[in-house]
Amino acid sequence: MNILTAETPNPMDNAGAVALDLHDRGFTIIPLRNNPSSPNMAHGTWDNWTSASRAKLKKHFDQSPTSGVAVYAGDLFILDADTPESYAAMHEILNTFDISPNFIVRTARGEHIYLRLAEGVQAKPTGNNDTAYIDIRTGGSIARIAPDYGNKEILVDEIETTEDLPVATQELVDAVYRANGMEPPRKPEPAVEAPAVVATDEAITPLVRAALSYFDPDDREDYLTVGMACYHSTGGSDAGFQLFDEWAKDSDKYCVDRPIRDCWKSYGTHNGSVRTFGSLVHEGRARAEAKGESLEAPEAKPEPVVGALSMMRQASTVEAYDEMEQQLKDQVDIIPGLVPFGGVTAVVGKPNSAKTLWIMSQIMEQVESGRIDGSKIVYVNEDDDATGFNMKGRLLSRLGITQFSTNHSNIPALPNVAVLMDSLLEEAAAGNLMGGVLILDTLKKFANVMDKRGMKEIGNKFRALNAGGCTVLFLHHTNKNTSDDGDLIFSGVQDIEDDVDTMWILYPLSDPTQREQSVEIRKKKGRGRVVNMAAFTYQQDITIPYEQMLDELEMADDPEPMAELGAHKRLIGAHWQEMQLLRALQQNEGYIRISDVREWLITCRNGDDEKLVKAASRTSRDKVEATLKNAKLFDVERHGPREKRYTEKLMAVAVVPPPEF
Repeated sequence: MNILTAETPNPMDNAGAVALDLHDRGFTIIPLRNNPSSPNMAHGTWDNWTSASRAKLKKHFDQSPTSGVAVYAGDLFILDADTPESYAAMHEILNTFDISPNFIVRTARGEHIYLRLAEGVQAKPTGNNDTAYIDIRTGGSIARIAPDYGNKEILVDEIETTEDLPVATQELVDAVYRANGMEPPRKPEPAVEAPAVVATDEAITPLVRAALSYFDPDDREDYLTVGMACYHSTGGSDAGFQLFDEWAKDSDKYCVDRPIRDCWKSYGTHNGSVRTFGSLVHEGRARAEAKGESLEAPEAKPEPVVGALSMMRQASTVEAYDEMEQQLKDQVDIIPGLVPFGGVTAVVGKPNSAKTLWIMSQIMEQVESGRIDGSKIVYVNEDDDATGFNMKGRLLSRLGITQFSTNHSNIPALPNVAVLMDSLLEEAAAGNLMGGVLILDTLKKFANVMDKRGMKEIGNKFRALNAGGCTVLFLHHTNKNTSDDGDLIFSGVQDIEDDVDTMWILYPLSDPTQREQSVEIRKKKGRGRVVNMAAFTYQQDITIPYEQMLDELEMADDPEPMAELGAHKRLIGAHWQEMQLLRALQQNEGYIRISDVREWLITCRNGDDEKLVKAASRTSRDKVEATLKNAKLFDVERHGPREKRYTEKLMAVAVVPPPEF
């Protein structure tokens, strides 16, 4: 197809064919009015269409061929991600549950991924007022589908029927809601009819005791009323009997005819109307008013209240500052300029980006120099196989550093990491962890990084350890996808960054096949005594022992050249698809319409220009279209020099040589 002259068809021309095809495969189709400003307005009510036959759908689209098409969610679980962050979070959850989507719809801003709910799974859609991170369509909601006025495209379609869709378990559904910062949906428990009387000792209030003074224990009816009220309002408890017994002792007939305990037991088998403290107080108030009195509970003397301001002042004293200063005066940074003492530091990077190698090298160097005490360092290694765990353990033990793992322990019935963490908190509160260092490898082994509540809880635990003088350092992974600027994105919820003091992200700069590797250490967040940038080099080869790799790792004296190289590589990565597209289009002249290019990207699957076909992949199409719209391609005469500068700058990136270092 010639993209310079091609006519762009009406995207709604094949709406009926799409609707019938999806219906035949088990989807419930809702026809929508041809009104982009109100795209969810159906033809009639949704109920009219949820059981519609194929013939009814065909008749409708024959008569209204430009109607929109929507899928009624029902038992489907449709995920809608509209931002790079939500897109990354959505795919992180799918990867966690080993799900490969086989029906995906591209939207104007992101993707719809179709799953089906397992039997019995509880889920509900996110509402219009929800600030959901990942939108959810299920139950009585709908999802508009291609062609949708040209705003959507079915990118992946590998199913014969809806039964082929991946199954969403309750665990997966809950993970999506937690990523949204929402409580997982649960149906309310069946209502249990409350008993007529709540029988507890707490029912004995000062007002009940005051009401008793208006009842006469020598009166048979009063005796029965008070006895039954005390029994049924307390469930026949000892406290209820004691109240009844104390009141009855004022009678001259106390225990004359029959023991009071026998009377008490008889109230439990009474089949007539039941008296309670409520009826007792009601009757007592009427009798008080008849005497011109008022039934009031005696005023309780309030306990002395310590105001919040007073409590703060008590907690903030000169003595407390003096004690803290004494504890901190001999402490030093764990890794100077990179890992401050007493805080929470995160080291983030892709797998095999030398995170552990760098941390071990620097920690061991600090211990060997005598700056920090190896016996106060615990390395919790939950991310290594037996060979790696044994090798690292032997190296660290020479310096008195403890390596620990629940996976490689010879202690039977060892508590899990969560229980051990709680025990550490108790030791921190007792002051036993002052000057200690806790290294966690990796974070996802200790908490669900997609669960906002869980990450908040572990963040609070880290702060409690800090309060006891313990430094926390954890290693963490990044997502597969990068930001629009080519930056790596850490995996999980935003609370991870919010709750740390320092976050470093490692960017490998060398070809993975090279022996000498260079790594930029880029500051994502930093408080206090940390440098702006750092870098290191190390040697890698299958013939080099790990101990030698540790010894030969060198921090760069001047990290700026590496930082420039890192920025260059990120720029290349962020705009690679656009550069490939612009290169392929350089051979054309004149103004190329966006509609022509979009149609060509969607339909072109063969041809000589392989680079442009690759640029049309579903992961880069949105970015390519945005670039085309911003650059206006080469119509400089019509749109002015700004677009020309944009295009030339973008193209120049490919030819600028990397900085030397």
